Amino acid sequence: LAACETMGGATNICSDKTGTLTENRMTATQGVFLSRVVNDVPNKESLSKAFDMAKCETYINRLLEGIASNTLETSFVQMTQNKIWEFKGNKTECALLVLCEDLGQSVQTLRDELRDSRLRTLNFNYDRKRMSTILRTPEGYRVHTKGGSEIVLGLCSHYVDDKGEILQFTNQKRDEMNGEVLRLAKSGLRTLCL
Repeated sequence: LAACETMGGATNICSDKTGTLTENRMTATQGVFLSRVVNDVPNKESLSKAFDMAKCETYINRLLEGIASNTLETSFVQMTQNKIWEFKGNKTECALLVLCEDLGQSVQTLRDELRDSRLRTLNFNYDRKRMSTILRTPEGYRVHTKGGSEIVLGLCSHYVDDKGEILQFTNQKRDEMNGEVLRLAKSGLRTLCL
């Protein structure tokens, strides 16, 4: 296995269902989009069927902006001639970049558009358990953060629902979201919050 070449002598190999070990790449498979549980990560077509895009498009675009601006420039993906995504860099970030592309947005185009508005990036470290990027926007400043679900959820004060409404992130809603994170983790999936 290409992904395991650096392991040396191994007595046991445990495999997963996402391709991380067998194909050396990750895939976004499930998630919570606009506070709605989505068991099959959407593409651009299914997204427009699932949500009222007139109300939600701004927030979906912010998600895509966050993915493009809050991933390292050394992480990128490109489609091969065989129509398979080739990953370069951090595999978790590459899975997010493929999600962005699948939702109809070119990562490179977004990165180019956002380059001058990026003020600062706080790279992921094990103390903070998150990465954050600060952008200057016409409205002021916007911070995009990705990281450990429990950490990022703990920082949130508001969320956007599936109708595009900004709501207070109550303890009840936090418990609900943490329950979803736990459900996904128990099924063997790695969870991130953006």
